[in-house]
Amino acid sequence: MTNAPVVLAKEDLTQLINLRVSTAVWTAKMGQRAATTNTKVRAADDYAATHLSNVHTVDTSDLARVSDYALHLSKLAELTLGSRLARTAEPTMP
Repeated sequence: MTNAPVVLAKEDLTQLINLRVSTAVWTAKMGQRAATTNTKVRAADDYAATHLSNVHTVDTSDLARVSDYALHLSKLAELTLGSRLARTAEPTMP
């Protein structure tokens, strides 16, 4: 039995963290904690992709976010991510 591919969208909340700290929504300490968590989550995605043969990642750090919140992807970025996810999964399909 072959495992179907799993492709993770490797989220990056750096833009959101920087925005919230720069606009004083979060304190610098809150931003540091969020940045540490962001790094840990991204490392966990990498770990899964390295240690599980059917798991792959697609980085989202270069994709445009909706400017008001820096969290949600823009419509074009969502389409780009979908294309990347498909291209990453396709060669590994059983």
